[in-house]
Amino acid sequence: MKRTFKQSQDLFYGVLLALGWRVSSPYLKIRWAESQGVRLWFKPQAIYIGESGGRLGNARSATYDFINDRHIDLRSLPVDQFELWALALVDRGVA
Repeated sequence: MKRTFKQSQDLFYGVLLALGWRVSSPYLKIRWAESQGVRLWFKPQAIYIGESGGRLGNARSATYDFINDRHIDLRSLPVDQFELWALALVDRGVA
């Protein structure tokens, strides 16, 4: 059974925290996590990527798997693949 998007975001938010990403308060309406110049915003039905310290309005959808060159469904993505995806985002940067 797939997780809900909210369950996936909560899970991945915790994963990023464990990986050493700087994270916002979990009580914000739109939470974020950032590492090495990359910021992810957790919106209700999407995760957006932008520059650390940047604005959400300048961000773009981050539901793309750079490792396997495909779009991903965060509701069914295993945690280990999410970790690789997050590391690839940092390696690739926001460009």
